[in-house]
Amino acid sequence: SVIVKFTANFEANLASIEAFLTEGEFVQGYERLLDELGEVVVPNIERFPAMGRPFLARAPQSVEALAIADRLRPRLASLAGDAELREYVMHDYVILYAFIRDSAYMLSIKHQR
Repeated sequence: SVIVKFTANFEANLASIEAFLTEGEFVQGYERLLDELGEVVVPNIERFPAMGRPFLARAPQSVEALAIADRLRPRLASLAGDAELREYVMHDYVILYAFIRDSAYMLSIKHQR
């Protein structure tokens, strides 16, 4: 079992999602997202931290993604090979998280579209 920790960037992503859904008068959508995070996603990652698909194993689909991957590889390597960058795919959202030793750091959450 690992400890799931939320980064400032992840929290900022959630705030943006909340603002977007509230502005669109879809507050229940944000509440459902929070419920799914707390009741499904976090418990899954706590129990099975390697369940997400390896992020860097996929070929980047844009120049921007290639640049990000090139910056991330040396940072992850500096953690003595104990770090894995993974994606957890939800119905509407994708979560990027780093699995490092006994912790999973939630890095970002984005809508799939």
